Amino acid sequence: MGTAAVEQGSQETNIVVKGGYSPSTIVLKQGVPGKVNFDMKDSTACLSHVVFEQLGVDKDLTKQKVTTIDIPTDKKGTYNFVYGMGMFHGKVVVKSRSSQILSASGFNLF
Repeated sequence: MGTAAVEQGSQETNIVVKGGYSPSTIVLKQGVPGKVNFDMKDSTACLSHVVFEQLGVDKDLTKQKVTTIDIPTDKKGTYNFVYGMGMFHGKVVVKSRSSQILSASGFNLF
């Protein structure tokens, strides 16, 4: 699981696309603008697109080395993503600050 670093009022993290997504789960803080960068390192056709159905996003990852997706963080929740055919998948979880503190303490709210 990856967690985005918050710098200068925004948060950004990277997912490497190579035989799947790594990490496949990202945690963002609620209320802080978030971006996820997909770093394409795999020429496999089935990983050429990433789809966030809930956000209406379908991006071709082959057009540039790194493709950035803006993630809404105004409310907590989970945004699932898949490649075009659905075999590889991951998720971006938006958590409130109190949820992250409790989770780090060993309590899981999900």
